[in-house]
Amino acid sequence: MTSVERPRNARGDGARLREEIVAAAIVLMDDSPDAPDLTLRSVARQVGITAPAIYPHFSDVAAIKDEIVNVSYGHLAAAFKTATRTAAAASESLYLGCSAYLEFGRAHPARYALMSRRPATGGVLPQAFPLLVAALQGAIDEGSSSSTDAARDAATLWAGVHGLSTIVGRAQPTPWGLDYSAHDILRNLVSSVARLA
Repeated sequence: MTSVERPRNARGDGARLREEIVAAAIVLMDDSPDAPDLTLRSVARQVGITAPAIYPHFSDVAAIKDEIVNVSYGHLAAAFKTATRTAAAASESLYLGCSAYLEFGRAHPARYALMSRRPATGGVLPQAFPLLVAALQGAIDEGSSSSTDAARDAATLWAGVHGLSTIVGRAQPTPWGLDYSAHDILRNLVSSVARLA
């Protein structure tokens, strides 16, 4: 990979470099099907800086990975919101939000695996999970779901969609060996857990 020509930041514009470091690390993860371990050198090369220029922003690769997790949960929340925006019914909004979660894991397997292994920091996970709770609550309020505990059932859905995302994110046949798509399984999961009418 070749170095990128990068203009120097203006004095006091270090926050922009921090964002560029994280964005470069995300590109490296998303572009590599094998998701090799990130190194400071590979990230620096992608940004067009020297590895020591990273230290004022991140102490090590682990700190960069922590920020990738935080940013990725933000991306997941944005995908959920975008997917549910056009739904005509709350029950469909719930399915579309879960579908966005599934597709995020499928489109970004290396980041999704990292998100599964490392905790989010700074309250980032809550910006995604309450969207799922609200979508299920909307279906309850609409009368299309007979769930009696939106938070509990949303947590169950989260766990189920996580499992499905993990399974379909691998380049292997599904373990059930049946002729059902991931979205067939997802629709059944959402319908069952949310007790949709």
